[in-house]
Amino acid sequence: MEDEKLGLQLQDLRIKKNMTQEMVAEYMNVSRQTISKWEANKSKPSTKNLIRLAEFFEVPLSRLTGTVDHEKEINTSKFNRSFMMLTTTIYSGSCILYSLGKGDALLQGICLFIIFVMGILMSFGIWKLKPEIRKKIAFEQLIFCIMCWLLNSILPLYIGNIITMLVALAISAFCVKRVVLKLQITN
Repeated sequence: MEDEKLGLQLQDLRIKKNMTQEMVAEYMNVSRQTISKWEANKSKPSTKNLIRLAEFFEVPLSRLTGTVDHEKEINTSKFNRSFMMLTTTIYSGSCILYSLGKGDALLQGICLFIIFVMGILMSFGIWKLKPEIRKKIAFEQLIFCIMCWLLNSILPLYIGNIITMLVALAISAFCVKRVVLKLQITN
């Protein structure tokens, strides 16, 4: 049964990436017929080829071999996306409230606490991503913080707040979209 899953997994992953058997065969240094046989379960790839296929399709080896329940992976992936969208939205809203409440110490304190907690929660979602993706997201968040600080400190009070709010919303939407796409790719 697991052998049948392997062939279906290979075909499904290839189709999702909009690739032909020839393209996969070229990467694997095998013939197109070999890929066809793997997908039809007429033969099995070697362990070395399985590892290369997992790298090529950017999936865990366990997904190819069928040792992990794929349905569980999908549910985890959906939860991760929803979690990241929720925490990023709350985080962004708190940043906006913080910048608008310059004179109110209590509001700023509450917003800073929410920003701190949401930052920790977001880091759990981001930690599941690949290291190079984590670095890019951390860099984007650093740039976001610097831009908001500069806009708030350079521009007059209300103009700075309005522009910061618009920039925060735009960048947050962009970051949420990127994180969700990265989670889709890694899961």
